[in-house]
Amino acid sequence: MSRGWDRPYPVMVLTGNDDFMRDRELSRARRAAGVTGRRFVSVPEGDGEALRAILSASFLVSDPCIAVLESGLPRRRGQTGSWTDADADLVLEHHAADDAADVALVVSHAGAVPDDGFVRRVVDGVGKRRVLSWTAPKPWEGRDAAAKFLRSEVSRLGCTISEEDAVLAVRVAGTDRWLMTQEALKYVTLARVDGRETVARADVLSLAAPFASEYREDLVAAVAAGNQAGVVRALASARGGGDGDTPVSACGHLARTLSKWIHVAAIMESRDKVSDEDIAGRVGVNVYVMRNNMVEPARRWGVRRLTRLLKDVAGVERGVKQGRINPWVMLEAALLRHCRSASVAPR
Repeated sequence: MSRGWDRPYPVMVLTGNDDFMRDRELSRARRAAGVTGRRFVSVPEGDGEALRAILSASFLVSDPCIAVLESGLPRRRGQTGSWTDADADLVLEHHAADDAADVALVVSHAGAVPDDGFVRRVVDGVGKRRVLSWTAPKPWEGRDAAAKFLRSEVSRLGCTISEEDAVLAVRVAGTDRWLMTQEALKYVTLARVDGRETVARADVLSLAAPFASEYREDLVAAVAAGNQAGVVRALASARGGGDGDTPVSACGHLARTLSKWIHVAAIMESRDKVSDEDIAGRVGVNVYVMRNNMVEPARRWGVRRLTRLLKDVAGVERGVKQGRINPWVMLEAALLRHCRSASVAPR
């Protein structure tokens, strides 16, 4: 990808099949924008007016930027429209004019290049040599992939970090690639001040910014398995980590997750012949995520127990907003009570 930012192209097309791809490469676009004095501008799918404004001569002269045109991302991210053929023609005109001395324009797509439509028209127009594709790691490989990315960022800045310390940094700070670039810069800066070329474990422990939602993965996994001990550990991390998270945000995250499980469980219990792709589409997730992260808890809990749990979680959130004391204890008690009945493995 570095060749694209070292020598900006009028148009580059970025494709991939998961948030990992976009996080990894768009973080580089953000970094390139900062290094070269440009703005980083993200345009939602179908916003043709914004596209025309960005590609106008007056905008480019006054505010050079790296623009990212989002295409094919999940609708839950807020997209309300689709790119048109006219929008594709506008991008290709910009490419043909070769006037991108101050602009690198990226079209991102959540998957492989489709057979037709906006992205296909752009790809055919700019050529395959300007198309970069990435395959996402499996969910259980996410932290390892983030740690590898952090090590590459530290190396790019002229230092080294051990694999163990990179894994520690990810566990503390989360897996977001843009955040990893910021963490790497902090570690390397401190190491150089001390005259070192290696990032030490102490640097990670003293500088890593705790990621408020990191514990939620463990909490959801514990609830999915009916694991009471896991619930206690995850909530202890939330209360004692000093990351600024609140019972309201924890309840909100759980409620969104439980709602999806209920949807999957209801479809499974209806005995209707619905394909995995259709279920994933209704829930608004990737098929792989649905099969590996939602089917098991949906089967384990069932609609009735999930509904009761969701009501109790909502009750905890309501209690927090009404000023009741010990909200973390209320949430923990509710989860433990329900997880006790869900601890038996699904049939």
